[in-house]
Amino acid sequence: MFLLSGDLENFDLQYVKGIGPYNKKLLAKKGIKDIFELLTHFPRDYEDRRKIVSIGQLNLGFHTIKATVIDVMSRKSYHGPMRIEIIVGDETGRIPLIFFNQAYIAKVLKEDDEIIISGKVEFNYGRIFFNNPEWEKIATDNEVSLSHSRIVPIYHLTEGLSQNKLRKFIYNCLGFAKDRIVDPIPEIIKNKFDIPDEKYAIIRTHFPKNDEDFSDVRNFNTEHQKRLILDEIFYLQYYWGKRKIKIKSEPGISYRILKEKLNNFIKGLPFELTPAQKTALEEILNDMADKTPMNRLLQGDVGSGKTIVSLIAMLNAVYNGYQAAIMVPTEVLAQQHYIKISKLLSKFDIKVGLLYSKLKKSEQKKTNQSISDGSLHIVIGTHALFQGQVKFDKLGFIVIDEQHRFGVEQRMEMIGKGIRPDVLVMSATPIPRSLALTIYGDMDFSVINELPAGRKLIKTKSIVNNQDKLIEKIRSHFDKDEKSFVVFPLIEETEKMDLLSAEQGFEALSKVFGSENVELLHGKMKSDKKISVMDRFANKKVKILVSTTVIEVGIDVPEATLMIVMNAERFGLSQLHQLRGRVGRSNLPSECLLYTEHKKGARIKIMEKYNDGFDISREDFKLRGPGEIMGTSQSGVPPFKLFNVFRDRELVELSHDMIGEIKREYGGFNHPDLRNIELIIEKFYKEKIKYSEIL
Repeated sequence: MFLLSGDLENFDLQYVKGIGPYNKKLLAKKGIKDIFELLTHFPRDYEDRRKIVSIGQLNLGFHTIKATVIDVMSRKSYHGPMRIEIIVGDETGRIPLIFFNQAYIAKVLKEDDEIIISGKVEFNYGRIFFNNPEWEKIATDNEVSLSHSRIVPIYHLTEGLSQNKLRKFIYNCLGFAKDRIVDPIPEIIKNKFDIPDEKYAIIRTHFPKNDEDFSDVRNFNTEHQKRLILDEIFYLQYYWGKRKIKIKSEPGISYRILKEKLNNFIKGLPFELTPAQKTALEEILNDMADKTPMNRLLQGDVGSGKTIVSLIAMLNAVYNGYQAAIMVPTEVLAQQHYIKISKLLSKFDIKVGLLYSKLKKSEQKKTNQSISDGSLHIVIGTHALFQGQVKFDKLGFIVIDEQHRFGVEQRMEMIGKGIRPDVLVMSATPIPRSLALTIYGDMDFSVINELPAGRKLIKTKSIVNNQDKLIEKIRSHFDKDEKSFVVFPLIEETEKMDLLSAEQGFEALSKVFGSENVELLHGKMKSDKKISVMDRFANKKVKILVSTTVIEVGIDVPEATLMIVMNAERFGLSQLHQLRGRVGRSNLPSECLLYTEHKKGARIKIMEKYNDGFDISREDFKLRGPGEIMGTSQSGVPPFKLFNVFRDRELVELSHDMIGEIKREYGGFNHPDLRNIELIIEKFYKEKIKYSEIL
């Protein structure tokens, strides 16, 4: 990121050489509305066009040639498109260039014009030809070729905007703007870490030098490209660093760690905590003992036991005289947590409450009263917890489960129910440390990186268009008195989408296994009905649950050993991994079947190959990129254009080192030399700053 000096901040793009009013509108369609956005519209790829071959050397594939126009022909069939055929030649032979619906080419190119052509050579109708290549008249001494005889940038385009045009716009813009690009990072920091200047980083990322290694350029591994990638990480971490200081500067609750009482509860658990759970718990409790508010992420794979760790932390808050609340995304999950936690605390003098919006008004009123007078110690609920009528007596500890399911404003309202409460965010979407440091740079985080003892690996297989095999699989688990989930993408059949529906599946399975053994669950059901269905499934009265993704998060039925996902290609990797995590919650062998009516795609192959959530996250990143995984509207960070968490891990660490050096060199973040960095933060984070207290 950079600043523009003088009047360039508000400079009208149409006055950049070659753009004008028409092209300005085309650029706006691509989200490019000013000079900054044009200069930061970085290449998506590059092509090596430094090598020029003769026509006689051509074979199929991508090539660049220099040739003379011999003939220009245009044909328009009665029903077909306009076809332009340009015959070009050199001393070794001739070859046609074929274009469709580009009549202007026949007017622009004339016999004897010398041009450079780059594109794909194809074979059809008994001859080879260039199919819709890029071309350019050979530049004069005063012109620079942007599309040939060099490493050429390839950009994302919009209709009506060509690669040639966009290259020229960016080149012309750099011509008059480059000397007014202000690098916000102080020279002393750049020199210490040998970081290139911003201006040259931008120029060489758009137009690399011809002596650069093409492999490095294409893999965004040049020093100039790395500088721009570093920017994306650095300013975000700088912002988080300031925010963390602000959070730590305000007084919070300093809890005593009541080990004897906590150990009394832990000893009564029907299982032993894993070493990873114990480590995470120790980190959380130590954080609670500090006088500043806790702001911690508890990260762990599906089924790793995050909830029990958070419950022990909540108990410590309750034993210190405070209330605790856990906010979850669905009513079904809230009910499950309520039942499970109530059971675990049944021998202790701790009152647990449940609150969700579809609870009967009389029950809501009663629960709200118990929350406000302090008679409820732990409250489990959905978004209903942060409604205006809910007033806590002494809320000191908040757990936010699956935080990406809640908007920033919702989390703000929930935290506002207490006075500087400690906050623990839980996420079952494992992400690499480098990405966690970037997204959650202002947070401390703990990781539970192992599953409870006795858990077996869930076998994952795909089934292509064979419903009889599915029935056989369900039958094999049914006969062993084990339970099965069958998940569909839709509740009911629709003409618009050729997909199987939960209602169809419920009817079919009821005929095969008996209606008393099959239940249907979906999001449109009333709350009481959903809870009743889950209760019958969890308590051994029903063996098969047909559902939509309402069961994606947190449902815990140890006897469930089979997960079938219908039309699995319709689900994202994170969803598929969450659904798979609904089984394998005991020492019984479990399996997950991914059903598709067509050839299995990339996501299904990944699910068959990997069981670990970190591996799934890595592959998800490759398919979707970090912006989508992070959910920028939820995480409160700008999208990344260049940063790749797996490729650029070293730059994350470099950014941390730079910020540490800034603190040492300037004694914090308030030095005048850092003013331009502050301007960057204000410019690009202005809408986010109001949420600076929110996770």
